[in-house]
Amino acid sequence: MQIKVARLRETLEMVKPVVPRKPTLPVLKNVLIQNGQMFATDLESMVVLNLPTSDGACLLPFSDVMKLIQYIPGNDDLSIERKRGKLTMSWSDGSVTYDAEDPKTFPQVPELKPELQGTLEGDSLMEALSAAVTYCATEESRPVLTGVAVNLGDVIEIFAGDGFRMAYQALPQPFSGESKIIIPGKSVSLLAFLWNKLPREVDAAPGTLIDLITAKQKLDLMLSEGKAVIQIGRTKVLINLIQGSPPDWWAIIGKDPAPIKIEMLASEMERAVRRVQPVASNGNGAIRLVWDENTMNVSAKTESQEIKVAVGMLSAEGGPGKVAINGTYLTQYLQLKQGVITIGVKPDSAPVAFKHRSSPLVLIMPMKVEW
Repeated sequence: MQIKVARLRETLEMVKPVVPRKPTLPVLKNVLIQNGQMFATDLESMVVLNLPTSDGACLLPFSDVMKLIQYIPGNDDLSIERKRGKLTMSWSDGSVTYDAEDPKTFPQVPELKPELQGTLEGDSLMEALSAAVTYCATEESRPVLTGVAVNLGDVIEIFAGDGFRMAYQALPQPFSGESKIIIPGKSVSLLAFLWNKLPREVDAAPGTLIDLITAKQKLDLMLSEGKAVIQIGRTKVLINLIQGSPPDWWAIIGKDPAPIKIEMLASEMERAVRRVQPVASNGNGAIRLVWDENTMNVSAKTESQEIKVAVGMLSAEGGPGKVAINGTYLTQYLQLKQGVITIGVKPDSAPVAFKHRSSPLVLIMPMKVEW
């Protein structure tokens, strides 16, 4: 088997997120090269990449090979040979030998019969999934909250939440059938990585360079036996979907509009929140928002400290009010946003809604504080 060092390096970089650092099975520290393809998996997701210059079958120890080829010129030809339990890699001025594992011990790609499949506009879908994954739970006590819920149908609905925050976005593109799936958060991050790194392949009619750049990239989605297979160009990603029933997201969002609606500049609110955040962190983490018709006071306090910053509002409907929100959640939401944000507040302990342009609707549970 022969391959250019640069080609092998580029392909290994693509599968890096899915090769586990501490694998549950020792064989997973390897990548499989077989029949002109490279395979890598963490048992939750598997990536299959074309590697047409390769033939035969072998397992490469991912970490060792990545470290090695950093220092070999990219235009060198790398020869790979598996023989008598040893794997030998040689190039123009050197060689290395590793213990070789049997390729048959690597998890194989399952044969799946499509239950539902279709093509989707990938740019908006990946943007929405990437935005939602930050709201997934990281604790495994409720597995359904560690993934992004996707409702497929006439409209694609995307939900994610950790019990304290949630995000929702609807994409006006239909799928070929109806289904509700939960994609693991790690798999969403993997898809986003590949989407940004892989060469763009678009079905664009001949035109200007601008037409080619702005053309939308498609992806193919197939569902079968609790798995999703996503095809991005010539790269395939197999994902074991999370089984179970997610929360009733619409019961959390609510159908009635918020009686209090505030509009203000995101950058000005972010500056105010960051000024008071250190004090909030020294206390219970709460940032207090108190507003009248024209001004919002952003504050935080502890037994020995108190800070308050006034921020002008663009508009306010529903009269004066107050609410306390976790400062870390608020800071994370506001960062890097420009332009107008809308804040919706309902009475009692209902979540506070935040909306910014075309980004997802975000709800954050309020905190109970002494006013």
